[in-house]
Amino acid sequence: TGRKIDFENINPGAKSSDIFASTTLDDYVSNNLNRVDFIKMDIEGSEMEAIDGSSKIIREFKPRLAISGYHKPDDFWQIPNKLISINSGYKIYFGHHSPVPWESVFYAV
Repeated sequence: TGRKIDFENINPGAKSSDIFASTTLDDYVSNNLNRVDFIKMDIEGSEMEAIDGSSKIIREFKPRLAISGYHKPDDFWQIPNKLISINSGYKIYFGHHSPVPWESVFYAV
């Protein structure tokens, strides 16, 4: 297009789109990796959907997990229950690592 991209400024007039290519972690791993050791998720409320899309990895590889659990009120119960339902071998821990009290993380090991 000949336009120079300015990476130092935010353009509030830019278009927003919900249409983009995506894949699940399960599909990506099955086509590209032999194992998974660690997964970190902080995806602004889409953690449950991402857990669904990585259930095969969680079941087969039992990677260590760090999953944000503060975007939706039900995350506090749903995330640990979902992880245990996929792989009952996990021990679940809950922690805060920020001065902001609602930034909480579930750890599964």
